[in-house]
Amino acid sequence: MLETVADLNVSDVRFIAFDTETTGISSATDCIVEIAAVAFDEEFEQRSFATFVKPHIPIPREVIRIHGIDDSMVAGAPSAESALADFLSFLSLAGAPRVLVAHNAAFDLGFIGRQAMGIPGIRGGGEGTFPAEIVLDSCMLAKALLPALPTHRLGALASHFKIETGSLHRALEDVRALKGVFLKLLGLAADRTVPSGRGLTILDLVNLCGGYFVYAPGDSKAARGPMRLAPRIEVLEKLCGTDTKVAIAYESEKKGPSTGEADDFRYITPLRVKTKGMRIFIEAHCHRDGIVKTFRADRIKQVKVRDE
Repeated sequence: MLETVADLNVSDVRFIAFDTETTGISSATDCIVEIAAVAFDEEFEQRSFATFVKPHIPIPREVIRIHGIDDSMVAGAPSAESALADFLSFLSLAGAPRVLVAHNAAFDLGFIGRQAMGIPGIRGGGEGTFPAEIVLDSCMLAKALLPALPTHRLGALASHFKIETGSLHRALEDVRALKGVFLKLLGLAADRTVPSGRGLTILDLVNLCGGYFVYAPGDSKAARGPMRLAPRIEVLEKLCGTDTKVAIAYESEKKGPSTGEADDFRYITPLRVKTKGMRIFIEAHCHRDGIVKTFRADRIKQVKVRDE
């Protein structure tokens, strides 16, 4: 799935930022009340989509205070199945190749994945009608590129980049803010990862995030929004517990255009892959230092299994 877009330059990809507003935080018991999306590239916004969604439970007062959507606003709205069918049609009309973007993608995918299962024809063959989509998490990308920020909430990132926003916690305003933040992150990613003469690719972004998501309508397992590890981190995960020595190129903390610091090459034996605060780490025995150390996934630039 990833291989279909991995080597594409970001300039050749249509991105679709999407967001949901809900009745709560549990995709098992809560409902979507609004969904929105914006299709864009590095230069223009091509089209947008937004709709209220009628939930089958009342919207709690404490949630209304967050997004301002009350029961009267969604009383005449389409059902989740109807709204998500329109969302899937929007994705198809947005063109290809495309990559989806969400801020805290697991949350949104949990809701749209589960509630899309009610769309007629989506089960048992729906995969052919609605192709699987690659999804990048902008929060994971921001944490890799801006680790010193105290928070990586969408509003904080918009403020950091001086992006004007409307009423955040409303789906369409959120996705337009997300679009602006993501484009800024693309610039930072290119500065950090791309050697001269080569453009920024989707695989570069996946490697910075440490992983990606797949939205596969009709696939009940993928509907839960599991994260897939970046290819080089997947290699390390498979070797955990095998006592295998692996050569890695690790980006120096001080590396930058003006520091002259080079990548640090060393041998490690991977022990486990762990996630903390939406960031991926590899715990490994470092043979150079003779101790167990924790390595940031986004700083691992190369992986080569040692030939015995």
